[in-house]
Amino acid sequence: MWSAVLALTVVTSIVEFIVLPFCPESPRWLLIVKDERDEAIKALRQLRGDDDMIEREIVEMQFEHDNERDVERIGIADLICLRDRAWLLPLLICVVIHLGQQLSGINAIIFYSWELYNAAGMSEKEIAYATVGFGALNVCVTTVSVLVVERIGRRPLLLYPFGIIALWLVGLTVCLALQGQYEWLKWMSLVFVYLYIITFAIGPAPLPYLISAELWSQGPRPSALSVSIQVNWWTNFAVQLTFPPIQAAIGQYVFLIYDVCAIATTAFIYFYLPETRNRSFDEIASIFRDRAEGGTRNKQQIEMSSYDPQ
Repeated sequence: MWSAVLALTVVTSIVEFIVLPFCPESPRWLLIVKDERDEAIKALRQLRGDDDMIEREIVEMQFEHDNERDVERIGIADLICLRDRAWLLPLLICVVIHLGQQLSGINAIIFYSWELYNAAGMSEKEIAYATVGFGALNVCVTTVSVLVVERIGRRPLLLYPFGIIALWLVGLTVCLALQGQYEWLKWMSLVFVYLYIITFAIGPAPLPYLISAELWSQGPRPSALSVSIQVNWWTNFAVQLTFPPIQAAIGQYVFLIYDVCAIATTAFIYFYLPETRNRSFDEIASIFRDRAEGGTRNKQQIEMSSYDPQ
């Protein structure tokens, strides 16, 4: 019944078509692009309710708007050619975290879950239940991520999950390699897959998109987001294309390739990704400019500094 499942996307499309007109415009777009302060406040109230922080958000947006009023919009070619040396590190961060998201193997597991569970020795009925459980976990844990990201911060929710994912991939590989010897290992394979999706959904799934938007000032931000999303989708395509032949060549050890990628991404995040929570776009841009110009700001100062729009 795959065709019926595919047809269900029509329902979600219709629902989105109906409710989207009631969605408020982006407050930042209303204030910075349209210069409509009252409309921006109205949109924020729709999104936040009667929040005491609304005026502070408006002040921060206005501060950015005043600073960047005369800043030209940066094209993708200018960004990739690094017309400004300060763009190098944020661009690398955007590329690496989106590469890491896909090369950690998430879509290899999602798209080829039937083959994976079948290799673990599950029956068709068991595979059906395992697949439903996988999807349900993905939705639930991503919701948890939305609730905790402002409390815990962006950097920890990327750094630690990527490192833990590497452990789950090793465990999955061991279970698949030995499952012919022990019947119970097929269930351990499922456990490691579920642990993987829990860990992935809480950070590496949503945060690359959020961080990619927060690393840039108004000028290069649209081009940087375009490049980041292109990297993500082309890497997704490459994983889908290469997984079957690699699996055919090295069998269950295919996940060790994704394991190495997850470890490399963890190391990169540890050394190069600053925390962006509670910082203005202008302050984050100044951090990268300081690094590019060989400034003396040390890691502790970067971690502890914060922006107060008052």
